[in-house]
Amino acid sequence: MKIVIFANGELDDVVFSRQVAQNADYIVCADGGIRHAALLDIVPDCLLGDFDSADPNLLKFYRGLDVEIVRFSTHKDATDLELAIKHSLEKNPVEITILGGFGGRADHFLGNIHALIPADNAGVSAILLSKNASARLISSSCVFQKQLHSQLSLIPLTTTVTGIKTVGLKYNLHSETLQIGTSRGISNVIIADTATVCVSGGLLLAICTKL
Repeated sequence: MKIVIFANGELDDVVFSRQVAQNADYIVCADGGIRHAALLDIVPDCLLGDFDSADPNLLKFYRGLDVEIVRFSTHKDATDLELAIKHSLEKNPVEITILGGFGGRADHFLGNIHALIPADNAGVSAILLSKNASARLISSSCVFQKQLHSQLSLIPLTTTVTGIKTVGLKYNLHSETLQIGTSRGISNVIIADTATVCVSGGLLLAICTKL
C-alpha cells in the first residue's frame, strides 16, 4: 500500500502534488493539510489531528462525505504529522509520501524530519516530497535518480554515522564516518544517472534538491 499524507506546510507545485496523490492507495490529511486536499479536489480517506489549524467548513464538508475523522486533544505530546505517520504505519504500507512537509516554520520542518524515524524503525520508506526537493532518512541504503534530483546533502542525525559508502557522487565516501556537527556532507552533486548511499550504523538525513 502506498500512502500519501498532506501536512500543513507549503505545496510548491499543484500539478505535481496532484499526480503524486492520485497514485496513492490511501490519503491522510494531518490537520491543516486538509486545505491541500480541497485545493487539489481530492477526497482523502482520513482526516487526523486536533484540528486547531483546519478550516471548520472543510471539516464539515468532508464529514458529509463520510471521510474518517480521527480527532486528538489539543493537549497532545506529538505533532499532527507524527500522529498521521503512526496511523499510516498501522496500514502496513510499503511507502509513505508526505506532501506539504516543507516551508513554514523552521521548528516544524525539523519536527517533520524527526517524525520520519518511526517509519524508518518499522522498515518503511518515508519521504518529505515536493517538486524541487525531498528529505528522507537512511539507516541502510538508498538509490537516488539524477533526473529527479541533482544535489545531495548527507547530514548525520545520530552522534556518528559509520560505514558510509556512496557511488555516483562528485565526492564519494568510502566506508567513512560522519559525526554530528560536521558540514562535510553538505551540497554534494549527483554526477551519474543514479547514486547510491549505504550506511552500516547510525542515521543519516538525505536532502535532495534540483540545481
